[in-house]
Amino acid sequence: MENYIKRKRREDCFFGLHFDFHAKPAEDGEVIPVGGNTNKEMIYKIIETVNPDFIQIDCKGHPGWSSFPTKTGNAYPNIVNDQLKVWREATSEKGVALFMHYSGVCDDYQCENHPEWAAKSLESHRYAKWLPEGITSTFSPYVDEIVIPQLLELAGDYDVDGVWLDGECWGTQVDYNASVMGIFNKQTGIDISQNPPKKPGDKNWQKYSDFCREQFRIYMRHYIDSVHNKYPDFQIASNWSFSSKMPEPVTVDVDFLSGDYLWADSVNSARYEGRCLAPQGKPWDLMAWGFRWRNGDRREHCPKHPEQLKQEAAVVLAQGGGFQNYYPQKKDGSMHMWQVTLMKEVAEFCRERQQFCHKAEFIPQVAILNSTYNRYHTSDFLFQCEGEDSALQGIVQLFCESGQSFEILSEHHLLGSMDKYPLIVIPETEILEDSFKIELLKYAKSGGSLLLVGTSAYELFQNELNLSKDITEDDYLLSEDDVTWAYNKGKIVKSAFSEISMGSISKLSDIDDGEKFAAAETITYDKGQIGFIFADIGDIYIKRKSHVHRNLIKTLASNLYNPTAVVSGSMYIDMTLMQKEDTVMVNLVNTSGSHGDQDVYTINEITPIGPITVKVKLYKEPGRTRLVPSNSLIDVRWNEFDKTLTAVIPSIGIYEILVID
Repeated sequence: MENYIKRKRREDCFFGLHFDFHAKPAEDGEVIPVGGNTNKEMIYKIIETVNPDFIQIDCKGHPGWSSFPTKTGNAYPNIVNDQLKVWREATSEKGVALFMHYSGVCDDYQCENHPEWAAKSLESHRYAKWLPEGITSTFSPYVDEIVIPQLLELAGDYDVDGVWLDGECWGTQVDYNASVMGIFNKQTGIDISQNPPKKPGDKNWQKYSDFCREQFRIYMRHYIDSVHNKYPDFQIASNWSFSSKMPEPVTVDVDFLSGDYLWADSVNSARYEGRCLAPQGKPWDLMAWGFRWRNGDRREHCPKHPEQLKQEAAVVLAQGGGFQNYYPQKKDGSMHMWQVTLMKEVAEFCRERQQFCHKAEFIPQVAILNSTYNRYHTSDFLFQCEGEDSALQGIVQLFCESGQSFEILSEHHLLGSMDKYPLIVIPETEILEDSFKIELLKYAKSGGSLLLVGTSAYELFQNELNLSKDITEDDYLLSEDDVTWAYNKGKIVKSAFSEISMGSISKLSDIDDGEKFAAAETITYDKGQIGFIFADIGDIYIKRKSHVHRNLIKTLASNLYNPTAVVSGSMYIDMTLMQKEDTVMVNLVNTSGSHGDQDVYTINEITPIGPITVKVKLYKEPGRTRLVPSNSLIDVRWNEFDKTLTAVIPSIGIYEILVID
């Protein structure tokens, strides 16, 4: 192996490919031979065509059968050739890192053969239908009997570079095994065996769900430390851990973070998920599904067009992350080679931008809170959610589509660092720790700006700010000018108009002569400001997008802070303000398209947008300003008086970067 080209570690990888097939016998009982059609020539062709930094392939999927001849007893019953050895030899020869797709907590095979290893739901409270059938218990011997031995096989016997464990935090569920409830009783003195808590608000729910969450962290530390102790260079990621699904500090020795964002509405999913991974202090990448289907029916299976995948890649790269694309392997483990042709064009698109975007970091602007405390106190799940974050995602889309750069941050990012951000947004959040609320108010008193969105965020600060309690729920219309309106169903605060009010809210049934209330307002709070939006708009915006919501956000934000950079000209330009060393980069991604329409499967044409105007405040006149990778001619002007660079860009195809040296 010492004569092979040195392979990149994951933190230096930028573009990768992911293939899996979740090996299992066919539904009709046929046991298709695995490995016979996998050869080096096939792998060479993939590498030479696409030039990936890494490739991930399947070795154990959710069904639990291992597609390599493992010593642990769960090998697929018809392996005619050890394809994993073929992949390792070929990728080593080409200097490409090889990672494994390995299903962790989700394992049908072991739950069927060792039912005592399975997590247990309640008859009256079954696990979600979208989960695989086999969910192992993180309290069980499964991790010692199967996971650790197999990871050691992969690291030692096959010399693969690392593993991407699938079905982990999102597969982990509240475990109602009698033995687990017994451990809880022993640790806390609380007996829940006769009345197990099922949901937030139930007696002992918070203590028991937190107990199960901590066990998942213990489970992760156990297998990661066990493998790292013997193979310290083996790189491990637990899919979606420390992400939007698990928004907490990284307290486990993972080597990188990763996740596969939604196969549908993918641009919105990727720009949300990327902003949740970016601040976590670990190398990260996101995986696109190279195909999609209608929700609930995988038979309607259609590969995405390269233009579509370029757009998805763009919103990931614009946040400093790496990108990988997923295609399924054939049931025998070999490849559909036509997929390689599709990915060549996408790979070249990414490589053109790599030197400017990879590992770039956000310049602090707006911080949108994704509260760990709120999530873990209101969700029915441990680490997954089923619509609980839709309001947050709606606010994220509103800021994406209002020409502002922002980050998604949790309490552990903001505590002690709030003064870096000129504006902090609290989006429709139900509950916060008192100590964190106090810190937020101190930030505002010292000159910062808070924006409280929706009635729940308003209620959080009612006592501290001596606010009225006049909240109601109905069908409303929301307006910025009393001429154009947006439908807004849900709760509102019935706030009277004042000199600093913006927009209005009117009951749908009485728009002409009925009472109107302020849609938003700002108040001075010592040296700082606090803004309010008096309606729940996040979830509404996802379902019924309106210029009224966008304009309200833009107007209110402009009253609360002075951004370093703004972009105007189209709602479809997603802008991120980034830096690498002394270079400022304004990433401009054209996100136009019918992403949320379940009837639109492929997008092969993305209409260019322009002209676009970008304004950036700088300390001094820059040395050089250019648009990459196109190197198109742009009109650049410098205003010495207000230290503002203005660039007018004729057109944005998919993704351009304004590089300011």
